[in-house]
Amino acid sequence: MVFRLLSLSPSGFHEYGLSHFRNSSSLKKTKMKTLAIILLVIGLGLTIFTTVTYFTKEKVVDIGELEITANKPHNLNWSPLIGIGVIAVGGILFWQSNKKQ
Repeated sequence: MVFRLLSLSPSGFHEYGLSHFRNSSSLKKTKMKTLAIILLVIGLGLTIFTTVTYFTKEKVVDIGELEITANKPHNLNWSPLIGIGVIAVGGILFWQSNKKQ
């Protein structure tokens, strides 16, 4: 196991092997591109799947020790326009991360 010493200065990390972190704009672009891809995938999912159904248990009969329950469905709906908006934001972030400055 090899340990390396790091020192932080205004220009970045001074250590062999970490030179790609000196340019903080490339690190920001990588993070922005990752966030953009995540937003694109979430937006696509929101556009394709516009409803989520979940179930809760509800007591139907409660007589002494006799207890009857039923599963009650609940729907959570949203407009596909929300997914399209998230895709648009992800696309803009991805486009901005590829711009050269």
